[in-house]
Amino acid sequence: YRPAFVGAIVGQVLGPKMFGRAEPTIEEVKEQNAKVEKELGDLDGQLAGKSYLVGDSLSIGDLQVYNEVAQTVWMLKQSIKDFSNVKAWYDRISEDPIVQELNVEAAAIFE
Repeated sequence: YRPAFVGAIVGQVLGPKMFGRAEPTIEEVKEQNAKVEKELGDLDGQLAGKSYLVGDSLSIGDLQVYNEVAQTVWMLKQSIKDFSNVKAWYDRISEDPIVQELNVEAAAIFE
């Protein structure tokens, strides 16, 4: 998931705002967003019938992918509502008290 998510975040948000890169063209944004949508669809399929990516409890793998999805949701304003398995998984992890604390800290950085 990382290449699609990070590519879109760097291309659309961080590159222009932090690194002085040119704003992406409409075509580039559409291409990046299509890659993100495809990866979210793949992740949705992987989460079908499961609470977590691996096993029955939160793992480092879940946290890594959650981080990528969270950045995509926050920075790109990407909706995950059409990906019911991703949304349920994302909400489940977001409810963890430690994740909530880290999310508050992360949000402060990007404001």
